[in-house]
Amino acid sequence: WNRSGGIRKAPWWNPSAPPGSMVGVLLLAALGVLLLLWWWLLLLPPWGSRSALAGQLPPGPRPWPLLGNFGFLLIPSRFLKRAGEERGAPCSAPARPLLCPHVVLMEMGKVYGNVFSIFIGTRLMVVINGYEAVREALVTRAEVFSDRPNVPSITIFTKKKGIVFAPYGPVWRQQRRFSHSTLRHFGLGKLSLEPRIQEEFLFVKREMLKHGKDPFNPSSLISNAVSNVICSMSFGRRFESEDSEFKRELRQVEREITAFLKRIIRQHRETMDPQSPQDFIDMYLLEVERRQKEDKGSTFSEDYLFYIIGDLFIAGTDTTTNTLLWSILYMSLYPDVQGKAKRKLQ
Repeated sequence: WNRSGGIRKAPWWNPSAPPGSMVGVLLLAALGVLLLLWWWLLLLPPWGSRSALAGQLPPGPRPWPLLGNFGFLLIPSRFLKRAGEERGAPCSAPARPLLCPHVVLMEMGKVYGNVFSIFIGTRLMVVINGYEAVREALVTRAEVFSDRPNVPSITIFTKKKGIVFAPYGPVWRQQRRFSHSTLRHFGLGKLSLEPRIQEEFLFVKREMLKHGKDPFNPSSLISNAVSNVICSMSFGRRFESEDSEFKRELRQVEREITAFLKRIIRQHRETMDPQSPQDFIDMYLLEVERRQKEDKGSTFSEDYLFYIIGDLFIAGTDTTTNTLLWSILYMSLYPDVQGKAKRKLQ
């Protein structure tokens, strides 16, 4: 209390001051730290790895401190939505249209060319756009670009096993060679897989026709169809898209992928007929038995099988689904091309 009988406010630096009065001080302190960090980054190259490779890196935008080149994530959604609508660049996330990867990378490509560098946080990424550049990297120089970056969070989950995230080397080549030959045995890249795809297409067509002329998002429908083709090769069965078990299993894959896949592998081990393998898991389990009899140090194991099956779903479902969704979009936008494709197939 002061002498006039009123309440005297504690100074801002007093620890006993009310919490509200400390907020401004904390914000000012945080702003000061950010300004110092920004000043330091302006005087020095953003990160050591970049300074060491400054003369070798492709061009690219200067990164923000700690955020890299994605500081616009802090911009409120309503402003991004308005800006996206003005530029005619909507995407499946209407609240944040400018965050669509294809829109962001396309705009950057117009400024920096088909090969440019960006930072996601503090991690350097080199983006390759355009047919010629992609072909040179993934085909002509495949040995150079086949390895995977060492991302700690991914390494903890995958233990450097599987195919998609495993490091490039003898073990990876051995596992990929067997996986590719086995999948081809069950129809991958052959006409024998076509009946399974046709079967799924009939379900997709039936569901699409239910909507009539009303707009709808086909993402989950296409994703379910792609997953079922992978299921038929990996597990020897498919699921109805509206089947509660299918939906429940998909949710379980997301929440408890380890338990789900290991249960599937265990069921195959208990019911497998060595004389008549029915799917990828059966073939791999037989290969595990054969290899371990010949070499106790073989990399073929049920543990490795778990990661490969996970890769089939993660890599196969996402990439194929997105390719099909882009195809459907362009077929809708260009009916004349759709007609040509139909006549070609017929």
